[in-house]
Amino acid sequence: TTVGLTVSSDIAVRLTAPASSVAVAGQPVTLSADITVYTGDPDDTINYKFWKNCTNPESQNLQAIITACGNPDATFDGVSADPQTATVTYSTIGSFTPKVFVQRGAVAGEDRVDSPVGVGAAFNYALANGGSVSILRGTTGTQTIQVTTLSGDPSAVSFIPSKVTGLPAGVTASF
Repeated sequence: TTVGLTVSSDIAVRLTAPASSVAVAGQPVTLSADITVYTGDPDDTINYKFWKNCTNPESQNLQAIITACGNPDATFDGVSADPQTATVTYSTIGSFTPKVFVQRGAVAGEDRVDSPVGVGAAFNYALANGGSVSILRGTTGTQTIQVTTLSGDPSAVSFIPSKVTGLPAGVTASF
């Protein structure tokens, strides 16, 4: 998700975050900040502060943001990289508003994702079969395997015949 720019007369910053379908609790998420306008000295170093969840209104005062949102989740001070990325991990399921605060030279800018990042559960499933099947030589048998979604959005599950183990010699599996 990319949001609009926060623009002062000297600096504009854009923060991007993954679409909500990409974010999974416990998995890393990459936030990216890009300075799109800077009228100062191109040799000025940059200080980036990233929060994975900060709904504090627009502010170019770092102390006000820290008071409202706590210490940043990722900090990069005195760097020249632009854009700058930060990898954060959301430990819980929910809706979050990432924010970045950038200082370069004597100016500061901030941006936050206005459409929150949705974090869901990782896809997990359970398999169950109907028990054992007795098959006479030269015949076929059928076994039902039930797939149950335990968490996350339902996804396709594939069975690979060559990965089936424990079959007697000359017996093959197919799905």
